[in-house]
Amino acid sequence: MHEGTIRVNSTLGEGSEFIIELPVVLTNDISEAIEEISDIYVIK
Repeated sequence: MHEGTIRVNSTLGEGSEFIIELPVVLTNDISEAIEEISDIYVIK
């Protein structure tokens, strides 16, 4: 779908690191950029 990757590094008793990499789309048209990323969510 987005042609990205998801990786996980985990150490027992220390926790896990989740790495999510997505390609960036460069554009000069802000409305086009917003449409491209409208389905991306950040969870903190």
